[in-house]
Amino acid sequence: MKKLRLGLIGVGQMGNRIIQLAPERGHTITAEFKGNFPFTEERMIQAKDRVDVWIDFSHASVTEKVVAVAAQYNLKLVIGTTGWYDKMDEVAKVTEGSEAGVIWASNFSSGVYTFNKIVDFTASIMSKLRAYDVSIHEIHHNEKRDAPSGTSKTLAETLLKHYKASGLKSKIAPFSPGNTELNKDTLYISSSRVGQVVGTHEIMFDSPEDNIFLSHEARSRNGFALGAIRAAEWISTRKGFHNIDDFFADLMDGQE
Repeated sequence: MKKLRLGLIGVGQMGNRIIQLAPERGHTITAEFKGNFPFTEERMIQAKDRVDVWIDFSHASVTEKVVAVAAQYNLKLVIGTTGWYDKMDEVAKVTEGSEAGVIWASNFSSGVYTFNKIVDFTASIMSKLRAYDVSIHEIHHNEKRDAPSGTSKTLAETLLKHYKASGLKSKIAPFSPGNTELNKDTLYISSSRVGQVVGTHEIMFDSPEDNIFLSHEARSRNGFALGAIRAAEWISTRKGFHNIDDFFADLMDGQE
């Protein structure tokens, strides 16, 4: 495995965990944009020659700028930032014709990826049973900025694919206690922010006779951070705009 020089864009809880784990896989952190030294295109360009792969866990407002620099200078980039997916086509188009390599995911944990596949399979069955309604609840620490989480939105899209086909749900919306009118054709995501919870996602299928639950609970951020590091290793030798399915397809084939 090639030893990489990693650049971090946004050094919060995830970035700090990457700093701790990267040396265990032989990698070094050679650039950090954080706090009083935030990201700018100029700083990324200045640091590009000492970084093999950039890892972005910053803010959605930065993503387009980061990808633009990566495309212009043929850089390698891992995007763990969420909240920019409505601009996915535009961002992907920026990389066309370049030698840049970009991989994005709402969550790089192998456990969460597997959980999403389990949800996908289960939804293919449950969406055909009209007695069961479905919902998502996610819990995170009280410093998490976005709600619902990017992971819960990914899970919701997985569910909606099947429920749309069955004619039971047509859209996704966040749920709040102030909701006075609930639509049966809406898949709701509820959120809690409390304490130091790393991340819990629960799918509930509810009928008059019983409930079926699927849940994933992260014990630490190590799984997320390690997944991002392994994604950096994977994208370091590739070009193009990739999602996590491309990465895990190779991982499960034993190529990584």
